[in-house]
Amino acid sequence: MFFSAGNPPFSDSVSTNVAKIFLSMIGRYFPEANNLHKIFNRNTIKVSYSCMPNFSQTTWSHNKKSLQQHHNKKTPTETTFNLGQKENCPLKWHCLAKRIVYEAIVTETKTNKQKTL
Repeated sequence: MFFSAGNPPFSDSVSTNVAKIFLSMIGRYFPEANNLHKIFNRNTIKVSYSCMPNFSQTTWSHNKKSLQQHHNKKTPTETTFNLGQKENCPLKWHCLAKRIVYEAIVTETKTNKQKTL
């Protein structure tokens, strides 16, 4: 038989040993003279503290759900050019590309100094 004590996980602030009290009650209320001692004794009853789900099972199911959402997203085919005026494209036909780093050269009119930004 298996009985689960409905207690929170281990905590230093809890000073009562519930399993010890429960098993002592089994010995007190079902002594060897009792007819039910064959069923209810320290050898047939196991006490476990379980009120939280298994952590590895929780993380596994979360990761599985996250990966399924990621794989189910349809990736659009990337086009890098807008098919407008291909010969006048300053970005070498990559005007629709993502994550572009722009660079500019600024010339000061009075001193003709150039700065790259």
